[in-house]
Amino acid sequence: MTDNVWALDLVEEVEVPGWLFIPSDLGPDERREWIAAAAGELIGESGWDGQPMGQAEVHETLLSALAERDATDSIAVFQVWPPLNGDAATCHIGVYPTAEMPDWLDSDAVVHRFEAPHIGSGIQCSTKRALPNDGGPDVELSGVHFIFRNETSTLVVSLAEAFEPLTVYALRGVLALLHSLRLVRPDTEEAFQSVAFEGVLEDGPWRFEESA
Repeated sequence: MTDNVWALDLVEEVEVPGWLFIPSDLGPDERREWIAAAAGELIGESGWDGQPMGQAEVHETLLSALAERDATDSIAVFQVWPPLNGDAATCHIGVYPTAEMPDWLDSDAVVHRFEAPHIGSGIQCSTKRALPNDGGPDVELSGVHFIFRNETSTLVVSLAEAFEPLTVYALRGVLALLHSLRLVRPDTEEAFQSVAFEGVLEDGPWRFEESA
């Protein structure tokens, strides 16, 4: 369940090409208007293969983004363009009660320390798995999650599992976002400050791009 005490804030504007903010709680007319406006910007833009993206591909991808937005209680969701084989990288940002969070260190993820300048010390959890593909090579899927917590609240900035090239492409935008992102209490303007995780042996974040 989302912790509504905190609000997202940017110390400075972040401009990352291809990042599309996905709105929530849209009515039927608002959904149609949003899809039409977003599609107008995206149709004809270069796709993953360098070819112009067509109307059907763009509309299907935007519909999938709205469906994912409806299914999550994240504070913010971004879809990263262009898509690959009909799929796009998606970034979720959520704040949750720390007591409800899993043990991030007791997982199959590769875990490293990560420092965000306006949030504090956290961890980067990177995952990979191979998905069997009938008649072809396995499909490599990966995700990257940045977690920051104190005694009461946990900030999670996640690239949801996707084709590995999409994750690697989107990771640069996540790092740019984390350089400027902070959390504040709207009522007091108090800034969120994370507490370092214990038991993380590595000093630096895993260079995810080098493993792709």
